[in-house]
Amino acid sequence: MDQVSVELSEHLSISNATGNLEKEWDDSMVQTSKRITDTADKTIKLQEEHVHIEEVLSKLREKSEALEQTFAEIDQVEKLVQQVKATYDKVAESVSDMEKSVHSSTSSNFSFLQKQSNAFQPYFPPPLPVNIYSTPELLSQHGLSSSDNNSSET
Repeated sequence: MDQVSVELSEHLSISNATGNLEKEWDDSMVQTSKRITDTADKTIKLQEEHVHIEEVLSKLREKSEALEQTFAEIDQVEKLVQQVKATYDKVAESVSDMEKSVHSSTSSNFSFLQKQSNAFQPYFPPPLPVNIYSTPELLSQHGLSSSDNNSSET
């Protein structure tokens, strides 16, 4: 009977009964530990990528602001060019009118070579008024700085 009880106690011992359970538990702990390590690694990578993305976004915002400023300056230069063109057109029209007046005051048969008994004074109408701005004044009207340009007054 002693021998039966020894065999039975060995067979029913805690280490024999829970051996498989301990092994399953250990395997489960190893897998869980591995998952935790993988998750930690992925979290670190995500944080690094997040920092990198924030840096890129910051640079993009800076570039966007610089582009907006450049486009605003281009718009101001376009307005300046339109004003200069309008002034040029007015001056060209005035010169054209003066040329027509000079041409019409002289006859085609060169009457100025012939002696005339009375004094002849041709009439030249006054030119059209044209506002011609100085360069700094013109640039300041369009929000541009004359210190950036090395041009003199017109």
